[in-house]
Amino acid sequence: MKKRRIIIVISIFVILAIAVTTYIIWKNKKETKVEWITVQPEVGDIQNLVTATGTVNAVKTVLVGTQVSGVISKIFVDYNDNVKAGQVIALLDTRSLQVSLDEAKQNLSKAQTQLEQIKGDYERNKILFERQMITASDFDIQTSTYKVAQNTVQTAEGELSKAEINLKFATIVAPISGVIISRNVDVGQTVAASFSTPTLFTIANDLKKMQLQANVDEADIGQVEIGQPVFFNVDAYPDETFTGVVQQLRLQPITLNNVVSYAVMIDAPNDDLKLLPGMNANISIVVMESKGVIKFPVSALSFFPAQPFPKGLDSTLLKRQRDSLTNIGSSLVFIVNNGVLSTVQIQTGLSDGIKIELKSGDLNIKSQLVVGVKQNGVVVPQTKGLIQTPQRGPRRQ
Repeated sequence: MKKRRIIIVISIFVILAIAVTTYIIWKNKKETKVEWITVQPEVGDIQNLVTATGTVNAVKTVLVGTQVSGVISKIFVDYNDNVKAGQVIALLDTRSLQVSLDEAKQNLSKAQTQLEQIKGDYERNKILFERQMITASDFDIQTSTYKVAQNTVQTAEGELSKAEINLKFATIVAPISGVIISRNVDVGQTVAASFSTPTLFTIANDLKKMQLQANVDEADIGQVEIGQPVFFNVDAYPDETFTGVVQQLRLQPITLNNVVSYAVMIDAPNDDLKLLPGMNANISIVVMESKGVIKFPVSALSFFPAQPFPKGLDSTLLKRQRDSLTNIGSSLVFIVNNGVLSTVQIQTGLSDGIKIELKSGDLNIKSQLVVGVKQNGVVVPQTKGLIQTPQRGPRRQ
């Protein structure tokens, strides 16, 4: 009985093993479904871009300061106010400046009075000297005193002009028409004009015309030229694209962490005032452009099947043909026509890294251009830059 049970158990395991093996063999013999991944060329524009980052600023920004020290007594403008050139925007306390002006007037009056007295003495001594009634040395002393009095009057006049100018500087006016984008002082605050002029206000000339500074890498700066079109985005409006034009290339290099870049100035319209000073921008400069051309994915150029082809061609010969065409500036692509894979020789043009321009070749917008292959619905990955075509299993009998 015991031996019979052992034989039954072993028989069951053998039958199960045979059944599993038979299923695996049957499954492996099942035909593998192969599909070409194709795309159709399209008509459109191709742009070659130089990308950079930058900031948005007003075309002209003026820092308004003061040349005299004092206390802010009045402020007539605030943030975002529109001002005209010559408009009074702030006043300094003028009491000390007025005192200085009064002193300068008094000093001038005193100097002029002394000059008149000395001038009378000089004219009398001149007559006496001509009549030889005084010595030459006495007349020279009188002449020198007269000249000193004249210089004293001139100095006093200069001090008076300086005091008048300083009093005028106490009235802060807008040097240009524009918008107040910064106010750095309040009423009662003391400003000291010593070695550097303190900044009271910042005025942007016209926010409807903005300027971007793009920092372009030294490897790309050779492609950038004045007049090239630009489009850019800002974080505040991620779904909106703004446009501009390259206006200036600055020669001064910008070195940061051993990376050299150059400033490219871009003019951009801002009629709706969406762009604000200081915004960061992702900038694309159009250095080359082809419009209304036939274009197709760049991936079609790298696709290369490994299976034999009709007319006795195989992958080795096709690879050699593709390499030889590359040396003369041409390319080899694959198309599917009624389920049959064939090759087409073409010449390409401008590329944006995703699509490439068709210059010549037997392709049109109805061509089924092969860019990959699927096996049982799964995309076959590339191997060493080539997309390997799956081998079909034997058909079921």
